[in-house]
Amino acid sequence: MPISVAMATLGCKVNQAESEELRQQLEASGCLVTDIDEQAQVYVINTCTVTHVADRKSRNLVQRACRSNPQARVLVTGCYARRAPLELEASPQVCVVPVGTAEVLTRQLEELDLAPSYSSPAPGTNAARRARSTIKAQDGCDQYCTFCAVPLARGGSRSLPVDEVVRRVKQSIDAGYREVVLTGVNLTYYGKEWGGSLEELLGRVLETGLDRLRISSLQPQALDPGLLGLWRDSRLCRHFHLALQSGSDSVLRRMGRRYTVEEYRAAVSEIRETLPGASITTDVMVGFPGETQSEFMESYEVCREMAFARMHVFQYSTRPGTGASRLPGAVPAKTRAARSKRMLDLAAGASKAFREKFLGSSMEVLFEEEFAGRPGWWRGYTGNYLEVEAESETPLANRLLPVTLRDIQDDVIIGTVDGGR
Repeated sequence: MPISVAMATLGCKVNQAESEELRQQLEASGCLVTDIDEQAQVYVINTCTVTHVADRKSRNLVQRACRSNPQARVLVTGCYARRAPLELEASPQVCVVPVGTAEVLTRQLEELDLAPSYSSPAPGTNAARRARSTIKAQDGCDQYCTFCAVPLARGGSRSLPVDEVVRRVKQSIDAGYREVVLTGVNLTYYGKEWGGSLEELLGRVLETGLDRLRISSLQPQALDPGLLGLWRDSRLCRHFHLALQSGSDSVLRRMGRRYTVEEYRAAVSEIRETLPGASITTDVMVGFPGETQSEFMESYEVCREMAFARMHVFQYSTRPGTGASRLPGAVPAKTRAARSKRMLDLAAGASKAFREKFLGSSMEVLFEEEFAGRPGWWRGYTGNYLEVEAESETPLANRLLPVTLRDIQDDVIIGTVDGGR
């Protein structure tokens, strides 16, 4: 009987890419891979440590896995496992694997006599599961923003060679994926170790002939004309995730961010002038140490002006060992919560207004899956990351189709399939 492995992933697209690679490796090695809701012989939990809430979710998942099967082994990896391994080793079931690459985790299973010998991932192993393949091209960060523990967990910036990234993209294409997402902890600085660049990488990837290429996130200062010019190729998704963090220059300086509000504003303006209809999404933090009401209102007004397609709003969380953990001026919890709610209300309105712009138009949608419990309804995304649902008697999974966008229901666009390929 194959070994059953249940997986759970918290956090960013880098974690998702690592988990996807591991899933493929485990399946290629003969394991039966399920999700965390099913009982298994082995649990693999890929943790996050971006906030104290992420830490708590990681611990809860570990405890849940231990309760689900007291005889199972629980392998814990990811940023929280790297940053605070002792906080996770409360049970003898738990084995912390700080460097959680696919090969390392598979070898850990071998040492526990729970997996067959290591073998290379087989193309197509995961083809039926998703329409998008997420590939990690870069890891680590040298920026050391004062609020961020990720460099403490992952170390300095390092990039996969261009040829290796291209190889993985081609493997995804061969496996049937229609879209590839390139991700990294700080993808902006891809290739800096050897004088390379993200522009060079994207140019090489586009030569593979893939259907769609999406970039997970960028720093606003990276958007020079050469890089942005690549988006004239319609296969590059017109979706830019540019983390703002704060719309106050004084807060940005305390955060250690390497741009000003005006530089951020210029990057957004350049995108919108060059690529009409592009979506710009962002991360915004409230309650950073010392944030005054005036600084919060500066940030609020900048976010209102930017009219983001989507905003991830989160409250500042002290991360041990970071520069911000030593700053004075802690913002009271009630104040942080009130500011968060106000930002979230702004975000909801801006997101709805962005979606409404496209009603009545026809856009290509890459459909991913049928809704559980709603036969005949399929979910997918446009290139500029609008979530779309459409009804169809024929399967739409992994099909790239033109869809007329008709209505908005519960933050999702309802569309009608026009035909396609």
